[in-house]
Amino acid sequence: MFYFLGFIILAGLVHEAGHWITAVLLGTSIKFEMFSSKLGPITIPRLVWDMPDIKEWKQRFIAQSGFVVEFILIPFVYVFIPNIAIWYTLATIFHFMTYPWYSADKAYTDFQWF
Repeated sequence: MFYFLGFIILAGLVHEAGHWITAVLLGTSIKFEMFSSKLGPITIPRLVWDMPDIKEWKQRFIAQSGFVVEFILIPFVYVFIPNIAIWYTLATIFHFMTYPWYSADKAYTDFQWF
């Protein structure tokens, strides 16, 4: 279980890195801060950021890039680090499936941009 939790944290960090890299490539920046959410009785620490005041298509691209980068990384993990690939894949799927429940705060959810 501890191993899987580590990969959930890794998937979350890859997710946030996807937002940050996309923002930089689009010529803007985002700053992260710690926030907490609830997943049932469990408090979930989160990195959150405010959407920069830029064109809507860029905002949408930045918001969607978190999950896109998480899922794009899966085949590379299978090729380069196959012994952890299944754990990263499961953690990424778990992150995507639980996201709507622990990111219910509309100000800090990527799903508002889909």
